Amino acid sequence: MHFPGQGGGPDPGVIGGGCGMYGDCGGGSQSSADKIDTEKLKEFPCAYEIAQELPNLSNDLAKLLQDTFGKSDKVNITFQPKEGMGDVDGVRSSASYKDGVFSATIDLNADVLRYSTKEYILVTMYHETIHAYLGYQFVTLSYDEYIAKFPKINAYEIKDGSGNVVVKYELDKAHTNYGPFIDRMVNAITSYNPKLPIETTKAMAKVGVVQGSSVTSDEVDKNNDERDTRKGNSLGIKCSK
Repeated sequence: MHFPGQGGGPDPGVIGGGCGMYGDCGGGSQSSADKIDTEKLKEFPCAYEIAQELPNLSNDLAKLLQDTFGKSDKVNITFQPKEGMGDVDGVRSSASYKDGVFSATIDLNADVLRYSTKEYILVTMYHETIHAYLGYQFVTLSYDEYIAKFPKINAYEIKDGSGNVVVKYELDKAHTNYGPFIDRMVNAITSYNPKLPIETTKAMAKVGVVQGSSVTSDEVDKNNDERDTRKGNSLGIKCSK
């Protein structure tokens, strides 16, 4: 089932440690700091501001992976804009794994960065980190290893604006951490904007990263309203620039 849209030294745009794009400081140990680099989003002030407003974003993303998949990997994520992505919110353009640190560069849909609410951009950063992490694991592990490590995770395909197939991942409702995962996503959005109706918050938390049959048509509509504020139905914080 296809749902559109979800499927260096200290620097203002770098949340966490330094050591370059992939955070390889030579050691790359488990104690390496989680890092989110948003410098390439500066041309989209709204998205760039979100990272500044959430100094613990990198730690939250790492904890999300740990709580959902039982992995204690550190994260080192660089977000950058990309034009012409159509219904695809983001895609992993590169990734690596070394000494317990998962590093990835994630392209975010430029139209999402222009026209979505701040809450939608925030949840997209969470969702796309999950897609990047699972996608990297899928291509580097054998099928049997992947199934053993990540049970109840389904893959689905959508096409970007150029017709290229993009593989995304979703939690089956039978996944052990399905409930806690939704709660964690809801809490992240609610912490950012407590005034957003809980129905809208849950919709954004779910669409694109949980099993399609677990998402109602009303939730899809609510999610899409936040994805494109030009429709005039969004309830979240609109970007002023």
